[in-house]
Amino acid sequence: MPTDSVKNRTFRDAFHGTVRFEIPFFQRGYAWEKRQWDQLFLDIQEQLIDELDSGSQIQEVEHFFGPIVVLEKSGGPIELKTFLVIDGQQRLTTIYLLLAVIQSELKFRKHLSSDALQYINTLNKYIVNDVTGSDDYLKLKVFSSKGDRLPSYRVIFGVDANPITPLLQTDLQLYVPGRNKVEEFQKYAAKN
Repeated sequence: MPTDSVKNRTFRDAFHGTVRFEIPFFQRGYAWEKRQWDQLFLDIQEQLIDELDSGSQIQEVEHFFGPIVVLEKSGGPIELKTFLVIDGQQRLTTIYLLLAVIQSELKFRKHLSSDALQYINTLNKYIVNDVTGSDDYLKLKVFSSKGDRLPSYRVIFGVDANPITPLLQTDLQLYVPGRNKVEEFQKYAAKN
């Protein structure tokens, strides 16, 4: 692999623009549990929030989440720059869902701050692809399978939302309400 193709990027860089991180079918579905979520939230508290509370500027505060290895895919939807996720899909999916939960919480509390709408709109750029077409799943920046697509869509667009997509019937069959790690994370993150 040429060394110029290896780059350190922030999640902001990764989710900027119209992109899709596609989880290949051979990868397992979203599987993180409370132990991993607790560690992530502890890391965020200790390495990001505590630094900000001590006076550091947000641009100065960093945390290394571990490598995420992707391969640019050709032949995907022309509206999107598509990457196959080779390694790091659990971290990538968790941060993506966390941004969606934060945005949802901001929407619920937007009356408490005049800046809330600005933050909601900024987060939306990192969560939702601004595309139109016959498949609402093109709006997802992290595109999974194994029963994770529909609950991910619902974390972002609302618990009762069903996408217009040719994959809906398949996803309704794969999705088991109350027994999906995406839903479990949404509930966990909303409480924390």
